[in-house]
Parts: sequence; C-alpha cells; structure tokens
Amino acid sequence: MTLYLRKRHGPVDKDGCHLLGGARFFCCVTLLSSISISPAAASPLDDALALGRAGAPSLALDLIDETQPSAGEDQQAWISYEQARLDILETRGDWSAIAARLAALPTVLPQDFRISAATRRAKALLASESPAEARHLLATLVWSDAPSPVQLSEWRALITQTYLAEGRAGDAYLAMLRYRQDYGDSGLKDAVLGAQVLLGNGRPGEAATQLEPYRKEPDAAALLLLAELRQGRSAREVVQAARQRIQSVEDRHTEQLLWATVAEAAFVLGDFASQAIALEHVLQAQRQVPLPHGVFQLGSDALWEAYLGYAKGASNREQLLIGDDEAWFSAAEAAGRMYPIRMRSLLAFLAHEAQRPEDRERAHRALAAELMGQDGRLELVRTLYLGTARFGGPDALPIAARHLLVDQALAEADLELASELLKGLEAAPEGVDPFLWQLRRAKVFILAANFQSAGELLKFLVAGSGSQPGGQVDRLVQLLFDLQTVGEHDLACSLFEALLEGHTDTQFRRELLYWMGDSRSAQKRYRDAARLYLQSAIHNGAGAMDPWAQTARYQAAKALRDAGESEDAARLFRQLLAATDDRGRQAVLRRDLEQLQLRR
Repeated sequence: MTLYLRKRHGPVDKDGCHLLGGARFFCCVTLLSSISISPAAASPLDDALALGRAGAPSLALDLIDETQPSAGEDQQAWISYEQARLDILETRGDWSAIAARLAALPTVLPQDFRISAATRRAKALLASESPAEARHLLATLVWSDAPSPVQLSEWRALITQTYLAEGRAGDAYLAMLRYRQDYGDSGLKDAVLGAQVLLGNGRPGEAATQLEPYRKEPDAAALLLLAELRQGRSAREVVQAARQRIQSVEDRHTEQLLWATVAEAAFVLGDFASQAIALEHVLQAQRQVPLPHGVFQLGSDALWEAYLGYAKGASNREQLLIGDDEAWFSAAEAAGRMYPIRMRSLLAFLAHEAQRPEDRERAHRALAAELMGQDGRLELVRTLYLGTARFGGPDALPIAARHLLVDQALAEADLELASELLKGLEAAPEGVDPFLWQLRRAKVFILAANFQSAGELLKFLVAGSGSQPGGQVDRLVQLLFDLQTVGEHDLACSLFEALLEGHTDTQFRRELLYWMGDSRSAQKRYRDAARLYLQSAIHNGAGAMDPWAQTARYQAAKALRDAGESEDAARLFRQLLAATDDRGRQAVLRRDLEQLQLRR
C-alpha cells in the first residue's frame, strides 16, 4: 500500500523515520559509511581514528555513532569503539561528555572494564570542575570489593587531587600525609603530587626538597622552577630558564607547566608583555591539558589584566591620550605583525575603554580576528570570553566573540552553550542571509530544548514567510517537523495554522492541514486528526480522489477507526477501495475493512 505520505523535507534514518538532525546546519549530508581514509579497505573504527588524527573529531564521532555495534552483540568490538570515542573526546578536552558517557555503561560489560571506566570517569569529573562528585565516586571505589593495591593507591592519590581542586589545601595535605603513611614515597609520581600539595599549601621549600632527586624528569623540573621562584629565586632567571626548557620539551603537559611558571615569574617582574604571551599559551591549551589543581592562580582575567597593563605602558611611551580612540586604533594597526602582543593589548584596552559602544565592539571584533589569525586560536577566544565574569553570561558577550563561539559550540555539539550565545543575537553575520540566520538560531533552540525561544522566533519567521521564496519556506517547515519529532505538537500545530492563514497556494495548504493531522494523531486526539486529514483531502473539492486526497482519506479512516468511529472509518475505506484499480492497494484496504469488522 503506497498511500502513506512521506514528509518531503529532511533526512530519514535506516528505518525511514524523520531525523531531527545534528549540530551542523544547511550543509550537505555526508554518508559516513562510504568514507575512505586509505586506499586499503580500512575498518570503520580505523577510519574514525584517522579522522580524529586529521583534525575532524566531530566527524570521527559521527562515524563511531553510525558503526559501533551494540555491547550485547559484540562486547569486545563495542569496547574498542568506546575507547576510541573517549580518546577523541579527551583530545578536545570534552571532559563533561566523557563523564556523562561513562555514567551510563551497558550492564553486560566485564567488571575489569567497568572499574577502569569508573576511574577514568573520576578523572574526567575532576577535569570538568566537579571534584566533590569525583571524590564520592572514588570513595565508592575504595570501599568496593577487593581492589588491587595499585588501584587503591591510584584512587587515594586522586582523592587528594579532588581536595586541591576544591581549594581545600589543608585537607589535601592531610590526605597526602595519610597516603605517605600507608605507601611511603614510591617514586616520581608521588613526589610530583606531593609537591603540588605542598605548593598549594604555601610550602615551596618542602616542595623543592621532594623534587630535587627528580630534577632531570621534565614535570619535576618544571615544578622545581616554580618552587624556586616562590622561594625567592630571581624571577628573571626563572623566565629565562623556563623559556629555554620550552624550546626542547616535547610533552604538552610539561610545556604547560613551564608556560604557567613564566606567567607567574613575569607577573613578579611586572613584565606584562611576557606575562600575556605566556598566558595565551596556557589558556589556549587549558581544556585539553589542564594545569594541576591548586598550584596556579591563572585564568582569563589574568590575561585581560596583562593586556591592559601592557597597553597602559605602551600608551605612555607613545603618548596616546585616553579618549582619543582613533589614535589608539591607529597605533594597534601600526603594531601589526611585528609586535602582535602590543596590537592585542591596545585592542583589549579599547574593547574595555573606548568611548562609544560601536568602537568597543569594533575593538572586540579586531581582537578576536587577530587571535584567530594566530594559529587558529579559537580555543583562546573561548577561554578569554567565557572564562570571565566581566561580560556577564554567554548571552551578554560582545557580538564578534559570540559569532565565533557559536560555531565552535555547534562543532562540539554543545547545544546548551550555543543556545545561550544565540539569545538576542538577531543580526546576521556579514555575508549571511538574514532569514537563514534566524532559521539557524531557531534550529539551535530546538536542539537545546529551549522551546520558548524557538517558538517566539518561529512565530516571527512564520509571520514574514509570505515574502520569502519557496526554498526558504521549505526550510522553515523543516523546523516545524523538528518540533513534531521532539513531541512539541501544540507549538507545531499553532505554527502550521499561522502558515495556513498567511499562504494561498492550494497544495501547500493541503500539506499544512495534513501535517497538523499528524500532530493530533501523535497526541492520540484522533477525532481532531481525522477532521484535519479530511480537510486536506477535500481542499480541492468534496469528491477529490487524486493521489494526495487518497492518502489523506486513508489517514483519516485510520484516525476514525482509532477514535471508535467504525462506521465512518468503514465508509472511507470503501470509498478508497472503489477509487483504486491497484490490486495491492485493494488487498490492504480489504484487510483494513476485515479488521474493522472484527472490532465491532
């Protein structure tokens, strides 16, 4: 029977069901199963790993979603895919996603994997600034059945780190002492953790003593420089030593420690330029390579202050007057690529202190563009603007930063953040069609389950849709289908009805009535659904029996049957039976009539 109408907009899944879609918009559908990374026929898992290494983690995760078997059908394959997924999430610092994923594991997995996953989840919670939750999980593991000595040691060390992450340096110190009583000093790893606790407690001399035997080890050497700085070693010497080590270090974690040490030493010197450069390096990598908890007090506010401090010094040297904003813009432009930190600092000052709001926005736009030009530092833009309270929430950030960060949030499927960033961001970016921009905003609101914002925006778009070309209206209708997919049928129906009032095209009106019937049917409001389906069928006349009318009448008959209106349902089935010569359709309709008779 081919009387069922398929919606004409949007992708469908392997069972023919309408899909809500992902975080990317208005782009071509990629058939992930056909991706080939190498000439040989690589497995989908190999392809996913290759995509991740090539710098396309979102595409890699999509491929894993498409091809990962269930844990029930192939446990070991599921584990291999899941390990790859977690590794990809870790490379982009998506610790919250890792923690959420590991909180809902299939029950069929072996115990050793579940314990390993719980440990990894605790580390992810710690990195995502949920130390109390991490400690609760670790305590559960500590008191679980017969953990191995190695596992127990690791969990207790992590508990110490949770105290540091909460700013509870004293509790971390006590936890370390108890750990040492039970395990002693077992080498480099314990020495580094102990030094972190001691540095967090303001005891750099003891930290240096612990680290001294391991000064040839990269992380220990980096922390030793920090301990020496806090003991009184020349900040200038520390900056020079750390910078020299950075030139040859290969490990990203060690490099992060060294840049953080440079930032602290430069602050002691009052060298705002060196401090800003070091902080840019630290904050650029902070999500992927977090600094040890409780050791440093570095963040985006420190970078803003370094920019402003350097700008004030530069303005004095160049005799720039506060309030002469054009002169400051000219100075920033003149600094150019020769003196990039000076350019960024002058722009940061203007972003805060320019006289006119439009000039402040202009400065933010130039600063964001300049940062993006430095090796694509989108992560630095994110941290600089989202890691501070000076602008308010995400919906209050400067427009230029919000446009950039929306794209990043969507690429990472962080729909909640994207929704917050898009609130009130009504003006389309330069070169983007305004109507399509508003559709994109509405799509994000729907995906983030922010249906109030989605409804308000869609009502506005529906009201102005009469002047839009057909392709734009089709995209608008697609979003109403998305509302139906997530069960927002009342909102979808109200918008379909508004479209009905604003459009005169006969076929389009028939479609709108049909889709309204779909929503009422999904709500089990079968009488309302039957009425709408029939209105769609007879929109061209009460006797219409064209293919559309037959489809709509068939749906009306089923709705009437479900509403208990057997006689009306049977009458419609018989009308359809008389109207078709197709034997397959006739067989389906006769079966429907027979089943209807059995219900009576």
